Amino acid sequence: KGIFSKIWLKFIGCEPVDVKYHGIKLRLIPAGNTIESKILFGSRLREEEELQHIKAKIVDGVFFDIGANIGYYSLMAAKYGASHIVAFEPNPELAKRCRLNIELNQLSDRIELLEVALGEKNGTVNLKLDDVDLGSSSIVSDVRGARDIVVPIVTLSEVVTKMDMPQIDVLKIDVEGMEDRILKPFFLTAQKSMLPKMVIIEDSSKSVWDWDIIDWMLLNDYTVEGHSRGNLILVRG
Repeated sequence: KGIFSKIWLKFIGCEPVDVKYHGIKLRLIPAGNTIESKILFGSRLREEEELQHIKAKIVDGVFFDIGANIGYYSLMAAKYGASHIVAFEPNPELAKRCRLNIELNQLSDRIELLEVALGEKNGTVNLKLDDVDLGSSSIVSDVRGARDIVVPIVTLSEVVTKMDMPQIDVLKIDVEGMEDRILKPFFLTAQKSMLPKMVIIEDSSKSVWDWDIIDWMLLNDYTVEGHSRGNLILVRG
């Protein structure tokens, strides 16, 4: 994969590439964003374990994609039959790519893209852009690069209230260390019926959390259903 990637970049470059990938259409840029290069140059279905769990739970359901990047999870959830998908991506460049992928798949009626960060309060916040991997940009963690941009930030509770959601069937969250700041206010105030039936959470940033979300979930009716290389998969009830 690494050799092929280097050959591609040397002789073809970083121009966008249109592909059909396991039933979804994607426009990929081969460098500067890990998920795009891995999809383009990898041989296996990316995040296969997580996707199989989503497929089993999401038919006609509501899917929240927090940290949507180019929209990969959102598009796959739509393929598996999700009726309403809300994708959150505050990085303007990634949000542009995500919106284009939504349009390529003619899914604008089922996937709602919100170009905001989620957190503990409403306002604005500095997003530190990673100059090697756009998907590693972070609000709370150190990244490779010093350029900050200001992005809007809102609480998950406010989004759910404004959308008048009856429930969240599956919530995927990958936000480079902001997981606790997003989920704690929601988990501690939401009615039990509103808590996600399944949570797929990146747990590699636990060292920067102020509150252990996973411990809280395990004490509040969640059990571990799977653990992939990058994510923990928990189910309620």
